[in-house]
Amino acid sequence: MKRFLLVFIVAVTAMVMMTTCVLAHTATINGVTWTYTVSDGKASISYMPTSLTGAITIPSSLGGYPVTSIGDYAFAYCSRLTSVTIPDSVTSIGDYAFYDCSNLTSIKGSSVRRIGSYAFTDCISLINVGNLLCGDIDFLGESIFRNCTSLKSIELWTIDVIPKHMFDGCISLKEATGVIPNYIKYVDDYAFNGCVSLESCVAFASYGLQRIGYKAFAECESLKSIHGHSLVNTTGIERIENYAFWGCRSIRTLNFSQSIQFIGDYAFANCTNLETVSFHSTSRRNLSIGFQAFASCQNLWKVYIGARDKARIDIYNQAFASCPKLRVFEIGSSNVSINYIMAFIGSYKLKEIDIGGIVKDLYGKISTNIREDVGSVELNDELKLYLAFR
Repeated sequence: MKRFLLVFIVAVTAMVMMTTCVLAHTATINGVTWTYTVSDGKASISYMPTSLTGAITIPSSLGGYPVTSIGDYAFAYCSRLTSVTIPDSVTSIGDYAFYDCSNLTSIKGSSVRRIGSYAFTDCISLINVGNLLCGDIDFLGESIFRNCTSLKSIELWTIDVIPKHMFDGCISLKEATGVIPNYIKYVDDYAFNGCVSLESCVAFASYGLQRIGYKAFAECESLKSIHGHSLVNTTGIERIENYAFWGCRSIRTLNFSQSIQFIGDYAFANCTNLETVSFHSTSRRNLSIGFQAFASCQNLWKVYIGARDKARIDIYNQAFASCPKLRVFEIGSSNVSINYIMAFIGSYKLKEIDIGGIVKDLYGKISTNIREDVGSVELNDELKLYLAFR
């Protein structure tokens, strides 16, 4: 019985392999020999020789079949390839399709709907991708243009998520624009990490964007604005994750809308030219400002947090540490929790904090001299916390 069962399993497995196996075909057009597979009456470009040279135009049909996709690794390591024109018939580009095509300078194509992970990673000469991301995009993998160090601009249309590492390390990228920008809801982790030349992201509308991920714009030292406004003046944004804008040294003002609820650890740390931070008033929305969220903002002098009725504000350890010019810190009517007074350590010009609500918790060892009767807490010779209860 066991022998019969084993034979049966092997036979079924063989049948499945035979029915799913896709044979490779070749066709020569204009001196280029194309390798492709056929499935469901559609052709997909498969592994091409790494010796492929110069500019190529992918044919719209091979062997009488329409070419609808560029397969995984199809042109990977084709270091002599300089430009690719993709026909309208192609709607899908696979994982690693053009990986490490180090001399590829341009891609032309406007009908692609799916682009796999690492499709153009390490294409260090890629300057222009034209309308590649301007179609009706259904899916984008991660790290698509990672380390494309020559890429200067990008257009984003109907994309709702900027995936992880999508433009990570694109040190020449100066702007991300979009004709129909209202779709973008999430900028995922490391999306623009290390884009040191990026100045603006007008691809994001003044509403709709909900989350900015971990290190999404970290070390974008030229970044000044999103959608032409102060950096995060977007109505829908709720979360800015850890290190999201760490080291963005060109930011001068931050104007958060009423929807913001979470500023992660180190989110704006080392933004050395940041001068003012304000949060709009709202109700029933808690606000959390994380560990060292604004630490080492050397030119920050004013912070205003509008009233958050029926909500709680948590300010965590060292959130505003080492901000030597910070003088004004004002919070509207709210229930406030300053979790560790070390939140302001090193901000030695700060003389008072004006809180128009109730301080529910004041955690951490502050000093041996706490004068609750006048609402004053002595921190040291240079820093005094004054609670203005109204």
